[in-house]
Amino acid sequence: MSTATLFVDSNKVSEEVLEHLKKAGVKLKSYEAILSDVERLAEKGAKLWLDSSSVNAAIVSVFRSGCDRYMRKRGKTGRQIGKEASSDDPTTKKRGVQNMELNGLYKASPVTLAKSVKNEAEIRGMKNSHLRDAAALAEFWCWIEEEVHNNVALTEVQVAENLLGFRRKQDGFIETSFDTISGYGANGAIIHYNPTPDSCSSVGSDNLFLLDSGAQYVDGTTDITRTVHFGEPSPRHKECFTRVLQGHIALDQAVFPERTPGFVLDVLARSSLWKIGLDYRHGTGHGVGAALNVHEGPQSISYRYGNLTALQKGMIVSNEPGYYEDDSFGIRIENLLLVKEVNLANSFGGISYLGFEKLTFVPIQAIKEKKDCFICLYLDRSADNIEKYKMAKKAANRVVSEARCQAYEDLYQRLGMKEGERDIYKMAKIRERKTRDIGQVKCVKDEAANSCEGRGD
Repeated sequence: MSTATLFVDSNKVSEEVLEHLKKAGVKLKSYEAILSDVERLAEKGAKLWLDSSSVNAAIVSVFRSGCDRYMRKRGKTGRQIGKEASSDDPTTKKRGVQNMELNGLYKASPVTLAKSVKNEAEIRGMKNSHLRDAAALAEFWCWIEEEVHNNVALTEVQVAENLLGFRRKQDGFIETSFDTISGYGANGAIIHYNPTPDSCSSVGSDNLFLLDSGAQYVDGTTDITRTVHFGEPSPRHKECFTRVLQGHIALDQAVFPERTPGFVLDVLARSSLWKIGLDYRHGTGHGVGAALNVHEGPQSISYRYGNLTALQKGMIVSNEPGYYEDDSFGIRIENLLLVKEVNLANSFGGISYLGFEKLTFVPIQAIKEKKDCFICLYLDRSADNIEKYKMAKKAANRVVSEARCQAYEDLYQRLGMKEGERDIYKMAKIRERKTRDIGQVKCVKDEAANSCEGRGD
């Protein structure tokens, strides 16, 4: 099979991408044209691969109609001929095997699983991009902490805009990987909160502040959440934060047998909260693409036990337990983790065991010495306290500088590799926002009898 057809809105395809696709033998058609093409292929009796976890009702409908016409042409009355389907075929449960479409293969797309397991170049890029992102966030947290303690008025939107400014200074930055969730106090309890200039709150030192953000770089995708308090947290804040952190660490340190699905590990992140009757209403972890979608399947870590996808070496998942108290505060702590093989003293049953490697390098807590010295200086501007604050500030700036230097060093090492600077910035041109959301792209191979259709993600 030497050609393929990509169904996509042409306005989302840049000239560079179009040229690349032409050289690869990919023909473009309008997004809506997939319906008529699927129906035409079904009428010819072509076998189509349909991912039952993502295929939409419109495609299933026209596929069924095409199969009906094909059967009538052949003078058949049943629909079982040539049928191959897995147990997750949605029509099986409703109509029985006798009513299933001809030549429909209902299974998860092989592309989805292959994309979720990262190769060496993708892993290297993710690590490098996370280092640069950590340098930006280290600068940002030092900046906002000092602004709040100086009683500078900052809204949730202004905080998100300033964070973007710090990230833009990093080499290879393209854009944010999703809209920043910047929630102070009660707004932090809204899991997918989206602040707007006309309704957002100001960030202060009397409550918790939750910041969930991420970036797209030419070589990787980041997603990180931190929850901080710029003043003195209440005993309730401390207890809930501690238990969320305990769950975060428990999952981070997990070791498990190969072929373990993610839902098995979900309890590790919730157990500390369960012990005092608390929980959170979202999954603990989602897959992440390498310079692609910030949410990527098929793997996940969730209480939804229907996802039986096993975690595999090379997959990337988030670790983000939380707790949300309505109309009061929200807590979430998120890092990205790389699934890796671990060497153990034993190997029961001859199987391999897996664990996690952290990709996120940002500290979970602010630099305490600087914070304490600032409070002392605010209460007592003695010469001794001023000197202590200056020393703590120098130490904080040194940490930021070291993080930035490490990030730049890793970037320059990458630029010195075979692919070189030219290829990295070629990637930047290709990976524009309009072309990265491949979750809405459908593809049909062009060979008549062996055609297939499925989602790109």
